[in-house]
Amino acid sequence: MVVHGSTAAPSDRLSIIAGGFIAGAIGVAVGHQATWFLLNLLGAAHYVIFSMKPVPPFGVPQIASHMFWGGMWGIVLAWALARRGAMNYWLFAGLFGLVAPTLVGWIVVPLIKSTPLFGGPPWHVQMVRPLPNIAFTLLAALILRLLPARFVWR
Repeated sequence: MVVHGSTAAPSDRLSIIAGGFIAGAIGVAVGHQATWFLLNLLGAAHYVIFSMKPVPPFGVPQIASHMFWGGMWGIVLAWALARRGAMNYWLFAGLFGLVAPTLVGWIVVPLIKSTPLFGGPPWHVQMVRPLPNIAFTLLAALILRLLPARFVWR
């Protein structure tokens, strides 16, 4: 079965999207949150992990919101990894986490929420913010590697 882009049957595309979503959601629940935990221990950040604080507009727990958006990023990551060309798989996944979700979190989200661009002060915290994103995408990439072929763009 060849599963590249539009050559995949609709049921295969749904499986692939589900695989990316699940990989991303788990990547956030484990990699992203564990990295924030370590940064908290080192005193480099003060981030509430696994926060159950309701977030607008639906009042879902913050961790559920993070996992949902991690799942969406997981779909994009799965698609991008399949089209990375000759670049090393792990390097690409790490750079993806460093750049894509970090820039969106620094620029797009603040514009939507009317908060300071780049997270505002304290700036030392903003310097470590990419680390959880890198951990999340590397773990999601590992999960994608472990999934059966029908769940991954190849």
